[in-house]
This record gives sequence, structure tokens and C-alpha cells, in this order.
Amino acid sequence: MTTTDNFRQFHTVALSALLLSMSASSALAQDLTVRNSAGAPAMFLDSSVVLSQGDLYLGQAGTPFADVDLRIRDPYYTSGQDDALFFNASLAVLALGSGTSTVLGEAGDIVLQNGNGTVTLNLAGSGGTVTAGASGNAGEVRVVDSTGTITGNLDGLGGSLTLGATGETGNLVIRDAANRTMLDFNAGTASLTLGNDGDEGELRIDDTTGALGINLDGQSGNVTNKLTGNGTVKAWAQISLTGDVIQCWRCNTSTANTRRLSTGVYEVDFTVSTDISARPRGAVIDTNTTSSQPGLISLSDRFGDASSVYVVTRTTSGLLADVSFTVVIY
Repeated sequence: MTTTDNFRQFHTVALSALLLSMSASSALAQDLTVRNSAGAPAMFLDSSVVLSQGDLYLGQAGTPFADVDLRIRDPYYTSGQDDALFFNASLAVLALGSGTSTVLGEAGDIVLQNGNGTVTLNLAGSGGTVTAGASGNAGEVRVVDSTGTITGNLDGLGGSLTLGATGETGNLVIRDAANRTMLDFNAGTASLTLGNDGDEGELRIDDTTGALGINLDGQSGNVTNKLTGNGTVKAWAQISLTGDVIQCWRCNTSTANTRRLSTGVYEVDFTVSTDISARPRGAVIDTNTTSSQPGLISLSDRFGDASSVYVVTRTTSGLLADVSFTVVIY
């Protein structure tokens, strides 16, 4: 059998699955074509020198059931064959990384570098993280609307998040695990809404030491600030003529601490702080009814207990008398 006969026999057997054709143009370009069993090109490598191209084409247009996938295997995957890179042409999906739920492989990453070789964008499959920017190159993420206007911008240089643009109001919405809106900041109305049905909103602002500075409680409607601050009532109590607490806020309702000591002499204890002696305070005769009762009332520190005050009530003639009253700590 001659050399020509051997080549023809190989050509007949092998080209039923694969045909390689190398052609030379006037510009000496070398192309590579791989055909499927039907003879249609499945892969074409175009090395045209005239157009300075080096393009690789996979698949054939107009043949939806003959799509070609690109697979690159993981050389270190020991449990059979697994793709480290898989591009599905029919779905236009690119998957990076290998491994299964039972066999550990390699996590897929997409890394983009600038002209100096510095990684400025990294999509890490291992942690599901996206990192934009690097030392000397601040990262920035932009979101545009259908007109191309930037309506969301996350700027790594200033650490700022900007939502909205001309004609587009920016809103910030945070939901809980039940998909209920728990925080809604509406730039259009300049309003901040906290809480939802079943979960009251609360706004807490701490001082430089991490202690409570001011607190707004949506359930009770109370506004609370620290004892050394001004502008709000710190505590108050309505006391009956017998020394019982009618109602109060941040007072000690125990009869061992808030009580009538003797005729016209009362002790009122507060829980707002262990020491309220330096705070402004006031008290008024208060019958807690529609009728009024003239009288005199005075306040003083309680010796030995800085969280309490002494209240003394008298008639208009100066005699000690049991009278209901209200005391306020500022």
C-alpha cells in the first residue's frame, strides 16, 4: 500500500467525526476548520493577516441543536472529570470553578487588572464577594437607569453611597426576614420611617463613649436622653395623698422606696439614675381630678439616697397636710 493509499484510508475513517482543513491565502493566512459529522463547521480558527485577526469561532449559526460548549478541565480534580471553566453557548452562561457538593474543587474567580497589572476588580466565588478598587485605585460601582443616567453610585474614595439623580428620587429600603419594610428613607418626602406591624421602630443615638445619648421609642412614644443632657424630661411621678404611685415614668413603684413617711412628708424614688441630686426638678399640687386644692409644696434632696427626693406638702397656712402632687425631674 502506498503512502497516498494510507492517507486516503485515514481520511475516510477520521473525517466522519472531525475534518481539519488548512488553507493558505495570498497573504499566507493559515485557517483551521473543525467540522461535525454532518460536514458543517463546528469550529473555525481565522488567522487572517490582512485584517490582523486571530479569531476562534465555536458552533454554527442557525443550528440550535448543534451548539458547541467550551470546557477546560481541572487538572487537580481527582474524582473523575470536572470543568474548571464551562461556557454554554446555547444559554450564554459562563461558569468558573470546579467541585461538587461532596468533592471539593477549585473556587472560580474573575480578576480584572489595570494597565499596571494591579487587580482592580475581583469577583471571588469562594466567598461570593465583589471587590472593586485597590491601593491607589479607588473602586466605584455605578447603577444606571434605562436612559443611562447614574441613579446609584457606591464610591470607594469617599466611602459614600449616593442614590437618586435629576428626575429620579433615591430611596433606601431595608426589609426583615419576613420581607417587611423595617426602614424606609424616602428622599422625595425627606422622611425616615422605622418599624412595622408587630415591630415598633426605635432610634438610638449614642455618645462618644457608646452610652445612650437620646432614644426615640415608637411603641411608647417616649423620648429619652441621658441624665446630663438637656431638652427633655428625664422622669416624673404622680403621687396620691397616701403616697401611692398613680402613674409615673422612670420612677420606683416599690412602696419601700416611694411612700408617705408622715403627714405631708413623702419620699419619691426614681430609676433614671443613681444620682439625680444635680438635676433641675419641680413639683406642683395635683389633685388628679377636675377640682383644685390650694396648698404649698417643696422639694429637697433625700439624705443618704441620691436617687430620691423629699416632698413636703402644706396647707396655705403652713400646716403639714397630705396632698396629692406631681414631681418632675429635668
